[in-house]
Amino acid sequence: MMFRGKSWKWQDGAGFMRDEGRLFRAWAQDGKKATWAEGRWIVTDSGMLCLKATWHSQGEAAQDKTCFSHRVLDGTIYQRREPAGDWYIFKHARPVADDEFFRLVKKDLVSARLPIIQISGENSIRPRPEADQVGGVQ
Repeated sequence: MMFRGKSWKWQDGAGFMRDEGRLFRAWAQDGKKATWAEGRWIVTDSGMLCLKATWHSQGEAAQDKTCFSHRVLDGTIYQRREPAGDWYIFKHARPVADDEFFRLVKKDLVSARLPIIQISGENSIRPRPEADQVGGVQ
């Protein structure tokens, strides 16, 4: 419920987790270099969120899967990037303004921007040799 139908705002982009079909779409921009992704998101019974998508950039495409584990202790939600990230507070039991949780907004921050990025950066898509490797979402 925490991620359903929300955008996760990042420093240099956003990812939107649409409820219907569990569609995941995202964009990121580093200077003039823009990337975009389409794929799926899942949440497991054990509290893991996984984003699996194909990221596109400058005529190339690569599959990527990033997962985050979540645990709750005394009302505080902890999160860590898998497989070996450090645990950090995602949402305090008594929320504070800089909780990562507040970067989740109930608004699609991706769909309007995605066509612009797709048109400006994609003439042809060539899979990269490392496309089968697992990495991290921007």
